[in-house]
Amino acid sequence: MVFHEPISWETMIKSIEKNEEVCAVIKPYFLNLSDFFLMKTNTFILIVTVYSLLLGLPAIVAPMIASDYFGQASPNANELSLFNFLGGYQLAMGYLGYVAYRSTDKATRRGWLLSIVFLTVLAEIVYFYNLNVRHMVPHKTLVMDMGIWAIMAIGALYFWNKEK
Repeated sequence: MVFHEPISWETMIKSIEKNEEVCAVIKPYFLNLSDFFLMKTNTFILIVTVYSLLLGLPAIVAPMIASDYFGQASPNANELSLFNFLGGYQLAMGYLGYVAYRSTDKATRRGWLLSIVFLTVLAEIVYFYNLNVRHMVPHKTLVMDMGIWAIMAIGALYFWNKEK
């Protein structure tokens, strides 16, 4: 899906609802939203941890492939370096997620969950800014990524509150 004009929240939500890729990812696991909220905190932490590791490994090991996935077929050295940096960040978040998963300390788990909320909401804001102000060309999985990140932010906030 390609957007050529500023995107409103309503347009993005409708696009996510219509997107077959997002629905194909979500529906096998959550038949409805109430199933999502029946999940245990540890299961949510494990899912986000695995997602972080799956994003981080290709960016570290094969930045050319990761760059191509996001629409930049021939990246320069600075862009490859940025992919390596972001991959390292994702691996660190995955490791910290594993620590939170294994932890029985509520403060550790709540701290990690709140950091996921902050980082995913910040990523969404940066994407909207880049799309609407800098007129960045959206990559091929933008809608799916935004949908996953929105679910991660909402889920992390929910489980953060549940961990009180």
